Amino acid sequence: MTFAGAVTYLYLFVSVGGSFDISFSWVHEKPVATICLIGGGTLLIVLVVRRFWPRVVAWWDKAKEGGAILGHRGAFFGRVFLPSLVSWLAGLAVVGVFLNAYGIPVSFDTLMHVAGGNSLANVTSFTPGGVGVTQAWNVASLKGVASSTDATAYSVAQQLVSTAWCILFALILMIWAWGWGGGKQLVSDSYGEAKRRQTEEQEKRRARKAAKSADAEQATS
Repeated sequence: MTFAGAVTYLYLFVSVGGSFDISFSWVHEKPVATICLIGGGTLLIVLVVRRFWPRVVAWWDKAKEGGAILGHRGAFFGRVFLPSLVSWLAGLAVVGVFLNAYGIPVSFDTLMHVAGGNSLANVTSFTPGGVGVTQAWNVASLKGVASSTDATAYSVAQQLVSTAWCILFALILMIWAWGWGGGKQLVSDSYGEAKRRQTEEQEKRRARKAAKSADAEQATS
């Protein structure tokens, strides 16, 4: 699926003019700042890796355990590749259904543009659910195929329906797995645990402030 995503991104950037500028226009508008940002980010990554190297080693060991399935081609294609491929194709089918519902021509080119734009919107979004960013990507992806009004209407409708379906499906699964009472109890327990942890963090911050105040008083006296 990583390969499929990379191919989709490449296809989008090559075939849709100006798609790179939607989220990365600052790269060529401010080259000095971009170089400083990349350099600072690289230095930060190096420092973080050195600081958490034991954890990185542990993560790598776990990754090797998970990647052991690559040595079993039958298991990998049956349990990883095939389900992932079906999921990706199902996502394209959903896009095609909504495009057709708004009278937008459905083709391989259109599907790749929209799928790549949606994925990049999720990566570069700064709003909850990528609202606004997704619409901008869809309008750019469908330029020359549909009007801005139709592209925006399609994008909003798909986002609303998909979000509502995900919430409904999650609720159904929760009730099916734990029952109505059990699901309600699960949510209540999760909320209670979150509040308990928040209270503990607040108490720790108060303790640290009190300790710092005490040290400052001792230093002045």
